[in-house]
Amino acid sequence: RYFRLHPFSLRELDPAPQAQHLEQLLQFGGFPEPLFRRDVTEHRIWQRDRLARVVREDLRDLERVREVGLVEHLVDLLPERVGAPLSIANLRQDLEVDHKTVDRWLTILENMYLCFRLPPFGSPRIRAVKKEKKLYLWDWSAVADPAARFENLVACQLLKYCHWIEDTEGFRMELRYLRDTDRREVDFVVLRA
Repeated sequence: RYFRLHPFSLRELDPAPQAQHLEQLLQFGGFPEPLFRRDVTEHRIWQRDRLARVVREDLRDLERVREVGLVEHLVDLLPERVGAPLSIANLRQDLEVDHKTVDRWLTILENMYLCFRLPPFGSPRIRAVKKEKKLYLWDWSAVADPAARFENLVACQLLKYCHWIEDTEGFRMELRYLRDTDRREVDFVVLRA
């Protein structure tokens, strides 16, 4: 039996959480080193080093990606796209590469725990459902917009809950969102099978 590791949750930070604990999580993220140091400068250095390690070292060692500079640019573009349906076509235009290439790079970044995508809830045959996935970062502190950062934190906590239920109780869990063609949206839908 194995359990998946996730960034710290509010209850793990303190069993009786207070507003300051939420502010700390929002500011420093859920990774232990920056969260427990609570130093803005050290946090910036940690973020820079983590991204450099993932993109330059891990990507080079684990995947066949020649355009490391373009992947770095993609990583820079992701925080501003958190919480909204992700248009790979727009990313493709920004990066001037093929659609399949961008999708492959995103999958690689997901496998390296830099980001994750949530599919929409609903049958693919339902025309009213938008099919674009929403993107979130494992380190929500990299998201500049406060509302998107909070939504990202909630997404991480709900995904953690889904994985915990799968790992401890054996149910299949899914985290999705719902958005129709009229742009009405439910940010998160938790499904248990």
